[in-house]
Amino acid sequence: MCRSGEEMTIHALKECLKACAVLALSGIDRCLLDNEYERCIDWLEEATRLLDKKAFKDLISVLWNVWNNRNNAIFRGKDEDARIVWDRAKALGDDFRIHNFTNALIIPMNPSEPYQEVS
Repeated sequence: MCRSGEEMTIHALKECLKACAVLALSGIDRCLLDNEYERCIDWLEEATRLLDKKAFKDLISVLWNVWNNRNNAIFRGKDEDARIVWDRAKALGDDFRIHNFTNALIIPMNPSEPYQEVS
């Protein structure tokens, strides 16, 4: 967390030193880190074009953890090291994939498949 005045979403998720460190640990495509984007949505749209589905899902998990770490630093005074944030994101992604292999999907992979309620 940078504590630099009004923080834009693109800064919080991509440009902040902590966010950059976590993203670098994730192995994200270098051009997504190096290119300049005015808005966060522009960056995410570029990511959908450059990354395959698994890599994009991993990116979203990383960003969710970066955002949570930022909020914990702001509201709870608890700021964790980039490695811990990355390890947590990776573990959550791995757990999610394992869950999807061992359990019926709540939302079907193919939108034409009928929705199945989980009991």
